[in-house]
Amino acid sequence: MVYPLAGSSLANAIPALDDLYSGNVRSQPLKVAAGSYVRGAILEMDTATDTLSALVTPAKAFAVMPFTVTLAAAGDLAVYVEGDFNQDAVGLNGAALAPTKTALTGRGINLRKWGAAPDAA
Repeated sequence: MVYPLAGSSLANAIPALDDLYSGNVRSQPLKVAAGSYVRGAILEMDTATDTLSALVTPAKAFAVMPFTVTLAAAGDLAVYVEGDFNQDAVGLNGAALAPTKTALTGRGINLRKWGAAPDAA
């Protein structure tokens, strides 16, 4: 089920509850490069242009994309900049998990393994 964004001029929608994050998250409008993104994709920051794009270099991991969207041109979009996220639900774009987690933890984004504890033997 998809719910439209109330009062928004964006043609995006918020998906029904999923396992992307837990608890409170914080978003902030930041410049995102043109391209196609999926909900949960990790974004990296190009500090020369202050623009987010798809993750390539784990040390540059900066934010989490809250929507599935295609941007024809770079523009400001609210992205997740703090919170606890399910490491199995985020998109790493082929980047290694461990250094990406390290970079994001320093920014207030925690990637965690979710799930039940194993049965005792």
